[in-house]
Amino acid sequence: MKRLHDMIMPALFGVLGIIFLLAGTRAGCYAQSPAADEELVVTVGMQELGNAEISAIIHNQDIYLSVSDLFDFLQVKNIMSPQADTLSGFITGPDDRYIIEKTTRTITYNKKTFTMNTDKLRCTPAGFYLRSTSWGDMFGLNCVFRFRDLYVTVTTQRELPVIREIKQQKLRDNINRLKGEEKADTIIRRKTNAFSVNAADWAVMAARQQHTNSVNLNLSLGGQMAGGETNLQLNYIDGSLDVRNQQFIWHYVNNDHPLLRQVTAGKINSMGIASVLYPLAGVQFTNAPTLSRTAFGTYRLTDITTPGWKVELYINQELIDYQQADASGFFAFNVPIIYGNTTVTLRFYGPFGEVRSEQRQIMVPFNFLPAGEMEYTLTGGMLLDGQSSRYAMGTLHYGITRRITVGAGTEYLSSIPGGKPIPFVHAAWRLTDNLIISGEYAHQVRSKASFFWRLPFDLEVDAQYLRYQPGQQAVKYNYQEERKLSLTLPVRKPGFSLFSRLTADQITMPPAEQLPVTEKIPGTPAVPPVKYTTVEWINSGTIGNVNTNVTTFCNFREGAEPMIYTALSQTYRLFSNMFLMPRLQYSFDSHQFTNARLELERYIRERTYVRLSFERDFVYQQFMGGITLRYDFRFAKVGLNTMIAGRNSSVTATAGGSLLYDRESHYLMASNLGSVGRAQLTVLAFLDLNGNGKRDAGESRLEGLSIQVNGGVSVFSKEDTLYRVFNLEPYRKYLVRLNPDGFPSVAWQLKYTSIGVTALPNQFKPVEIPVTVSGEVAGMVRSINKQGMSRIRMNILDAGCNTVASVLTESDGYFSYLGLRPGTYTLSPDPAQLQRLHMTAQPAEITVTIKRNPDGDVVDGLLFKLISNLSTNPPK
Repeated sequence: MKRLHDMIMPALFGVLGIIFLLAGTRAGCYAQSPAADEELVVTVGMQELGNAEISAIIHNQDIYLSVSDLFDFLQVKNIMSPQADTLSGFITGPDDRYIIEKTTRTITYNKKTFTMNTDKLRCTPAGFYLRSTSWGDMFGLNCVFRFRDLYVTVTTQRELPVIREIKQQKLRDNINRLKGEEKADTIIRRKTNAFSVNAADWAVMAARQQHTNSVNLNLSLGGQMAGGETNLQLNYIDGSLDVRNQQFIWHYVNNDHPLLRQVTAGKINSMGIASVLYPLAGVQFTNAPTLSRTAFGTYRLTDITTPGWKVELYINQELIDYQQADASGFFAFNVPIIYGNTTVTLRFYGPFGEVRSEQRQIMVPFNFLPAGEMEYTLTGGMLLDGQSSRYAMGTLHYGITRRITVGAGTEYLSSIPGGKPIPFVHAAWRLTDNLIISGEYAHQVRSKASFFWRLPFDLEVDAQYLRYQPGQQAVKYNYQEERKLSLTLPVRKPGFSLFSRLTADQITMPPAEQLPVTEKIPGTPAVPPVKYTTVEWINSGTIGNVNTNVTTFCNFREGAEPMIYTALSQTYRLFSNMFLMPRLQYSFDSHQFTNARLELERYIRERTYVRLSFERDFVYQQFMGGITLRYDFRFAKVGLNTMIAGRNSSVTATAGGSLLYDRESHYLMASNLGSVGRAQLTVLAFLDLNGNGKRDAGESRLEGLSIQVNGGVSVFSKEDTLYRVFNLEPYRKYLVRLNPDGFPSVAWQLKYTSIGVTALPNQFKPVEIPVTVSGEVAGMVRSINKQGMSRIRMNILDAGCNTVASVLTESDGYFSYLGLRPGTYTLSPDPAQLQRLHMTAQPAEITVTIKRNPDGDVVDGLLFKLISNLSTNPPK
């Protein structure tokens, strides 16, 4: 056994040695034998630029990247000489030049010349290929190659022109997005109807109290007439259709017209100097745009409404912000101070479904215009006061500098005794970004000065002083002077917020016993004027889920006891959808609690709203209680409210909703939200068979398109195969972004990926998206030895000899292009490239026809042979 073991073991070790020797020899031979260069296409990627495919050469485990292709991807200038022996250009600028020479195998860059051997630089008839590890040493471009997935990652610390341009473009896009000036690939022109009625809001309220019944009906119609927005509101109040309670307005807007942008007819608002206490029916012309200009600051706007009501802030008919009033009804907005005439509108929505239809206009006291820009407004009409009083007003503003704006105008009201016009001038000066002063003078009526200063910690000081001309009759109130001072301070901390406002208003009036000037007896001592002073201090804060409001009100009058009371109100969130709101009021002058109130609100399944209220009046020793129920249908809101106060009771029932009609698709929709004055879009994609960009007969709608709109609510309708976008701001320009990834066919392509459209009120603006049917051509480019020719540029020309596209052949000589419209095309290798390569194509060109087919047409099997002009024995 031992002898057998001694004989087997040497033989076994010998066999193993031979195996290892053969394995080592094979590996060594493989490493020593030079491998042939393999030309192929790899993917190159950069974080800022994305991915692209370029040509490359792989030798063993090393990769050489095409210099021209990589520079084209990085948008670096590179020019190949006609003889294809040099490549030159610059990296970051004209002073950062480089040149690569084929004959000397050198790269000259930064005034230094480097001699490159075959391991670093390879030269082929198609161009220069630089080793991936040499890109960082030569040009500061780090290239990391992953052999498994043929992917090259490019990074650099240098700020290439393309990267710098991308950063600047992103900055410009962000600024344009804030300004609402995003660029679109195409814009849909405005198209209006001669007459149409497309929206309607309705509301019914019936109440019974103390053996009396009252019924109020409201119907609002919205449409288009003569190219302008037309709104009609009919109010039936207790059997009366008083013309003063009816509303009609026709509003034409064209923000692109510099001389006349708005025309308004019907019941219009006039923020004049004289007291206009009746509705004004007339017409108004202005070149002020409806869209807000650039804001350069904010102005704090605070007010009081019904507790728990929602408040929307509109600037020039554009929704800016919204919020819900706190437990005492207090709300505050930061109103942008913008260039131009700023009209601030507040709309109030109650939890019972109430909507206040009145338009409360509040003029920001600081109106500025850009330097050198002029803005005018002309208003004329008649007051519905029973006397047919005539009214006219004209104003003109001019921006002297970006910080100083002046204006002038005149106003006329025939009901003013004497019937004389009221000329006026005003000016506003922005001393710093946080300090603004303005002044106004109306001849023989009043003088006005305003002061606004924002201190550190967001403390704002707003002061106004008005002095009235003795004996003036333009303003109905017999004021002599008005003084107003407001201090506001917002405090925001993590988990805590507080808003504090202190206002003081003082009015100086002549005493009631003062005689007229014409009857004053000489020597009689002057009677001092009467001063009324009111002070209000509001503190509204939130800690966690508890909102607290403490309001103190003081009323002072000389010779009378002051009246001072404080109200404390809170809102507790008991559960996710239940709120408890207690309120208590204390009077300091009577030294007692005057009122206590407790309310409990709850939302049930997001559609049912219940409110219970209990109130005790300690002054009149009266108890009040009530319950409010509301249910939100999809088509309307209905509610019931019952109140009991002592022996008196009242019951109120309400219902309201709206209707929308889309004329293009014959679609009628009912909603529980208001629709009159709002704008909608209808977006549909259709198969553009003839490629004219218009929807013709027989061109069907398509599914699979997804959209994104910078505003509104988008809803897709499977029945109509279209998108409807609701609740858009009228006259605002929106950007509709398109995504065709959901199309079932790759032959369906979009000409534009973003479309700009201006939303118009009281209609569904149609946005039709043409989807073109694209054809494909494909083929091969080979040498006379039937080898594929890579990097050959193929030109595609239409019937008019215009270049439609150019593609490069792949490593095996294959080429394809998808995106041709129906028609006749000519394909040929690029003549300039063939001249550099000293080759000719056979055939020189091929003519193909793309047929009209809903699924697209494909023409493949094309074959081009390239023949070297240097061949001594060209084939027959």
